[in-house]
Amino acid sequence: MNDTSVLETTTTARARPSVLPWVLLVIAVAFAGVTTAAWQRAEGERSELAAVQSDRDQVVLRAQAFLVELVNWEGRTLDQTISTLESMGTDNLRESAASVLGLNIDQQLRDLNVRSVGQIQDVFIQQLENGRAGVFAIVRQEVESDALEQPTVAFNYFDMRVIRLDGEWLIDEVVLIDPSLGPPPLLTQDPS
Repeated sequence: MNDTSVLETTTTARARPSVLPWVLLVIAVAFAGVTTAAWQRAEGERSELAAVQSDRDQVVLRAQAFLVELVNWEGRTLDQTISTLESMGTDNLRESAASVLGLNIDQQLRDLNVRSVGQIQDVFIQQLENGRAGVFAIVRQEVESDALEQPTVAFNYFDMRVIRLDGEWLIDEVVLIDPSLGPPPLLTQDPS
């Protein structure tokens, strides 16, 4: 082999570009594209989960605030309590409250100097979708009155409907479940 043929072979090898760098570049770009798409999808899912968690938190906070007002009041300040409760609810709730209060129950509570002190035991979201939530709550309530020799204590169970109107979660319906059922098993079991 002469020097000219070695020189031609070396020159030809240099003149022909190597395919390997281009293959690596294509693989790197494809990997970057797939990684970016996966990251964006994960971010979207995190945003959706954060929105759902935010809704859950808002529903629980609204239900708790409502229940605190509902079970902590005195006959002499009942008007203020009723006004606060109505501000947390929909027209449907206000109409239901008006039908109950139309029976002069509020006046009877004032006359008997009734006082209620309650403590929320737990609040559970049963359902949450499309701006509607179902909530179940357990409340320990102690009621004192001039008509009672000693305070009465009861565990009350509430089934609540909470809806989102104009970006705000409002109480739409509250149903007191028969308190004669007694405390749920979770509250009577020995934790040890």
